[in-house]
Amino acid sequence: MNFIGMKNRKGDKIHYYYDLGRKKGQRPSLRFFIYVKYKTKEERNHNSETKKLLEMKKGQLILEKQAIGTPLIPKNKLQENFLNYYEAFVKKNKRDNNKHLYYSLYHFNNFMKVDLILHLM
Repeated sequence: MNFIGMKNRKGDKIHYYYDLGRKKGQRPSLRFFIYVKYKTKEERNHNSETKKLLEMKKGQLILEKQAIGTPLIPKNKLQENFLNYYEAFVKKNKRDNNKHLYYSLYHFNNFMKVDLILHLM
């Protein structure tokens, strides 16, 4: 697992992606970019902050890969309560005249009759 940077068509930015293989779908984008030749102080700061984020992301991925097959669950993968997660999801995806999500949560709560359900993302 590597992070590889590739210049865009203009050649002014480098976009980063995972390198998990060479087949289709094995190089997902990280949605991070840096400027090749920065012109302003903001662009220089952007480059340094992005490089720090890339290092942090790399560390998180290493921890996730090492945790496979062990009882350790990384904190970013663990949601404490599924009901809180689902309620936040319903609020985020609420639309006018569409109450399917709201009533699915309502009926699920009535069916389960518990306050805590552990959930892994």
